[in-house]
Amino acid sequence: MFKVTAFGAGVGVTIWIGYLALVANPVVLFSWHPVCFCLAYLVATPSAILAMSDRRRESNFNKRTALLDWHVYMQSLTIVLMSIGFGVIYYNKDLHNRPHFQTTHSYVGVAAFICYFINYLGGMLKRDSKNPKDAAHRYFGALSFLLSGTGIVLGFYSGGWGKTNLGPSGQLGASVLVVIAHIATVAYMFSPKKPSKEE
Repeated sequence: MFKVTAFGAGVGVTIWIGYLALVANPVVLFSWHPVCFCLAYLVATPSAILAMSDRRRESNFNKRTALLDWHVYMQSLTIVLMSIGFGVIYYNKDLHNRPHFQTTHSYVGVAAFICYFINYLGGMLKRDSKNPKDAAHRYFGALSFLLSGTGIVLGFYSGGWGKTNLGPSGQLGASVLVVIAHIATVAYMFSPKKPSKEE
């Protein structure tokens, strides 16, 4: 139930934002900022976290290896999408001579961005160890993920894009879906696991 809720809510918001940014309005440089971050934080990252959560309940070695690989691929995709999303907004502000880092959204977004990079590097350094389990990596990953959700919600209310395109009820609805996606993902992440039987 948590998996379906997490993925359904995240994909739903991503499609909604993607439609508004790339279909309902003319595509401009800024359009890629919300799209990339929604793809990163609401699709790729939950997929990575859910895979590792499934890995904890799996006893089959090959399946465990495949789930770990999927986690790495999806987190790598998150890093690429985050970098594009960040680069786009930074360059866009430079183009329009607007100051950087003026809102709570920008501060929380940068904090999430930095936390993701630190956690990603830490995970990659342990990638080839015999036992890649790392409680600090898992808890710091959860913190990074919750920061990213906060950054997305703040983004719906920061500047004029969210108000213009979503309207007050849309801002609230999208925010609620983001919160649901994040809570469901973290709840699944920390839920008790019973290993499946070896096939």
